[in-house]
This record gives sequence, C-alpha cells and structure tokens, in this order.
Amino acid sequence: MEYLPWMLGLLSWFTVTGALDPYSTLPKLITERGNLIITPGLDRNITLRTYGRSYVNIDDHNLLHIAQTAKTAADQVVRFQQGLERNILGRLDSLNRLMTGRRGLVSKMTNLERMINSGNFSTGPGSPPPSQGLVPGPGRPPFAVRLNRLTARIRRVEIQLRRLQNLLSIDECLSNPCRNGGTCQDMFNGFMCICPSNWQGTLCDEDVNECAEFAGTDLGCQNGATCVNKPGTYECLCAETFFGLHCTLRTNDCSMGNTAQLCGHGVCVNQGGNGRGYTCICDQGWTTDLSFSCTVDVDECQAKQYPCSHDPHVQCINLPGSFHCGFCPPGFSGNGFQCADIDECAVNNGGCSLVPRVSCINTRGSRVCGHCPPGYSGDGTICSPVEGGACAINNGGCHPSAQCFQNAGIVTCSCRDGYAGNGYGPLGCSPSSLSVNPCLNFPCKNGGTCVPAGSTFTCVCHPHLTGADCSTVMYGGCDPNPCQNGGSCHLISGEG
Repeated sequence: MEYLPWMLGLLSWFTVTGALDPYSTLPKLITERGNLIITPGLDRNITLRTYGRSYVNIDDHNLLHIAQTAKTAADQVVRFQQGLERNILGRLDSLNRLMTGRRGLVSKMTNLERMINSGNFSTGPGSPPPSQGLVPGPGRPPFAVRLNRLTARIRRVEIQLRRLQNLLSIDECLSNPCRNGGTCQDMFNGFMCICPSNWQGTLCDEDVNECAEFAGTDLGCQNGATCVNKPGTYECLCAETFFGLHCTLRTNDCSMGNTAQLCGHGVCVNQGGNGRGYTCICDQGWTTDLSFSCTVDVDECQAKQYPCSHDPHVQCINLPGSFHCGFCPPGFSGNGFQCADIDECAVNNGGCSLVPRVSCINTRGSRVCGHCPPGYSGDGTICSPVEGGACAINNGGCHPSAQCFQNAGIVTCSCRDGYAGNGYGPLGCSPSSLSVNPCLNFPCKNGGTCVPAGSTFTCVCHPHLTGADCSTVMYGGCDPNPCQNGGSCHLISGEG
C-alpha cells in the first residue's frame, strides 16, 4: 500500500502530459504500410495553394477544374430556380386574383347566389321588382345568356387549372433526355441536364475537345506527344522513348511508373518478352486499344444480352466504365431492370370522373375511362350535364322501341305496345310473340259485347245502339217500346 500514492501521482502526470502534448499543434506526415497520411495540427486546416497555371490533380483529374465546373453548374441551377420560382409565383398570384379578387369568380358566384335566392336578377341602380328580375333591361342580355357566359368562364378556368396541374405533375425527365451520363433535373414545363466534365450542350450530346481545353496544362499531352480527341475522351500518341497516358514516363516498367499513368483504368503487371515490359489488366467496364492502356469504355448497352428491361423497353445509358437503366415508362414502376404495371384505377379512380362516377378500366401501362352515364357528355374524365336530361341523348340508353322516363336522375325504360322486354339497351325490346287481347281495355260502350278478331275487335251492341263502339243511339220504332219507366211511345213522322 505504500506504493499507492506514488502510482496515483505517476498516472496523473501521464494524463496531464498527454493532454498537453507539445506536438499536437504541429502537422504530421506519416507513412504507414505504404499509405501516406497527412495530418494537420490540432484545429488547423490543410490548404493547397497553386502558383501561376498550376493545378491540383488526383489520378489525372484536375480538382480545380472540377470544382469550378460544379460551382458554375450550381450557380446556373440557382439562377434557373429563382427565375422559375418568380414565374410560378406570378402565375399563381394572377390566378388567385382571378378567383378571389374583387371582381373574381368567387365574388361573382356569391352575387349570383344572392340574386337567385332573392329572386332579383338585376344588379344596377333602378333595378326592376323581383317579379321582373328575369326580364333583361335595355342593352342587357337575358339572365340565361349571362349565366351561360359565366359557366363558360368557369369551365375555361377549370381547364387552365388542369393544365397547370399537369405541368406541375409531369416529370420531363421520365424520357431520359440527357445523354452520355448527364443528370436530368426536372423543371416547371421543362428540364435541365447537368453534364459530366467530358460532355456539354443542352442534352450533353456535344463532345468536349479535351485536346484544346487541356493544351499547355498537366492534363494535356506532354513531351511532344500528339493529342487525338475522341468522343467523351482523348488519347496521347507519345513520341519515341516516352510512355504513359500523358507521355510523362521515360520507362515502361511497372516498378518505375505510376500504374494509372501506364494502364489508366487497370492494373499494371510486369511481363517480359512482349517488347513493352508490362501488360494491363483492365477494370470491369474498360478495355484496351492499340496503346494497350485501359482507356476504352465498354458499352454495356450494346452487349448481346440487353441489360435493362425490354418489355416494356427501358433506355440503357452507357457511362464511362459502367451503365445504368433509365426510368420505367409511365404506367410502370421499378428500377429500370424490371418494370411492373401500375393499377392507376386504385388511386382517385384513375383520374376518371368521380361525379358522376365513371368506371375506370386498368390496362397494361395505362387506363381507360368508361362512357359518361346517360344525361352527361364528355370523354369519361370530365362529364358535364346536358340539356334535356338523360332521355335527350340516345333515348337515355333505352331501346329505340322503348319509352324513356327520368325521375330524380334515375332512368326507367318501358317497351311500347307490341314489344316485350326490360327496355334497356340494344336488346331491351323485341316484338312480342304473344297475341295482345284487343278487348283487354273494354273498348265497347253502353254495355256492348267485345268480340276479338285477331289484332282487332267487333262490338255487339244492344238494340237501338250502333257504331263501332256502340256509342250511337238508333231509333227504329215503338216495337219494342224504347221508353223507360212506363213511358208511352208515339211514332212521329220521320223519327222514331
């Protein structure tokens, strides 16, 4: 126990000296198992400063050029978004004034309801009495005309709102318009492509001439080499005794040169007897050309087995050393390798009319709206009431030989005389095979007896009655006595 105070003091000394490391504020350059580690001092930064036309490169990629390109693209996106936002806000403000302004549609509809409820359809000074409100004043169109005009304006606003909704909901990037690995950013009524460094243009389909852009820099061809521009890349044809991608090496031995300088996207392996002293094993997605360097991209989209979905077809987009599949087409969901049909009818009736409700039929990759019900016209997405009700269009869906009745929006069909059936649809009525009794409605009058004769009848009348339905009185004499209740019959000349 006599050593305990001494051990505690020693532990405290190590703790204090460790916390107050005199080298903690100094930078360190450390090598560890072949790795190079750069460590700044405590709470200090790592800063690389260039001088003149110098560059900071990592594996032949100019970090300054990449940073400047990214900053330019970001600034363009910000400016585009700000302009787009101002445009959308301006349109929404105009639409809001049209709907809720002092003379907007909401105010007009409120006044219209007030006029209808009060029975007075005039709004100016000296308006006629309510009983005369429907009568147009001098130079004033009838109320029905004004109501139709207002309805037409509401319909136009509805169409404009639907178009605006479609513009906001449509993703223009679904068609994969950007080429050569460009990233598509959806915009209001358009899109923008953010291109990789070796492509440019609206659709990233214009090759960047690296030979002209990198001339005189460390990224260009060195030591008298000839630069050959290629789509999406470039190649240096070295002068004699120079090697490497940029012709900066004086030896073709892997042990003396950088692997990336000799093979590009591959691993350098020393190999004698082939005249070069090395060979390149390419990374996946890359292959060699006449220079034996792994600088040629493998176009996976041209492979024998198409990598993306082929039913439905999805665009394959080749990238340097890789590829990716585009979006599944509208009506399908998936990752581009596989796409499954979407049941549009499962959400909001597939966009088909809800009032009145129209049947939605799901199809592969899309949907179809059924017909508007009787009494409405439209394409199934929008159904509008028609004048005259359901029976005014196609006889309300009844058979041509049926009579259409509408009550509280419900259509009833009844076959006419001589036909039988429920009256609905093209097969609703057919000629009756049963003979109709012509005496069913007692056509003979004054007690006459009806005798059917096929589709017609004959009335057998009582004495002194005649006519087809026994409705004519005939006086033929006093025998038998036609007088009732003991009356006496006397013949008069020319009459009975």
